[in-house]
Parts: sequence; structure tokens; C-alpha cells
Amino acid sequence: MAQNCAEKLQLDQVIFIPAATSPLKPHGPVASNDDRLMMLRLALGGMQSASDGVALLVDDRELRRGGKSYTIDTIEEIKRQRPDDELFLLVG
Repeated sequence: MAQNCAEKLQLDQVIFIPAATSPLKPHGPVASNDDRLMMLRLALGGMQSASDGVALLVDDRELRRGGKSYTIDTIEEIKRQRPDDELFLLVG
């Protein structure tokens, strides 16, 4: 899915950001943050980039932040760090 979106939107990178705790899931994730981060890295096959040159990155900012994860907080943080970049939100 990420590679298809990157191709269609002509992206140079796709950043995967696992949520710490969803405010909609009061009991939190079943797996630990470390396990979920490792599963994501394994799912990406350890690839640094896709075959078409799109960088596939894992960003653990929400896990490091802890507490409930609100997408808008993360988007605002990324926009402050990358003010000149055009951002797309892919949810899946």
C-alpha cells in the first residue's frame, strides 16, 4: 500500500509512525511498544528504501512521547520540523 501511494503521489519518502496509545482504545495495545516497533521493522523487511527509490522510514516519536497519541499533535510537530515539505496522511 505504501509503495503504491508513494508512486501515485510521487513521494520521496513514506514515514511509518506507530501510535503509543489510541484515545479510542482505553486498554491500550496488546503488544509492547518495543514489540510493535520491531514488528513494523520486520514487516518492512528491513528495507531502507523501496525499489523505486522511495525511502521507507520508521519514526518512533509517538512511542517516545508516551501517553495517548493524537494524530493532530504528530502532524503539527512534523510540520514545525519540516515547514517546506508537502505532507500527506496515509492511514492504514
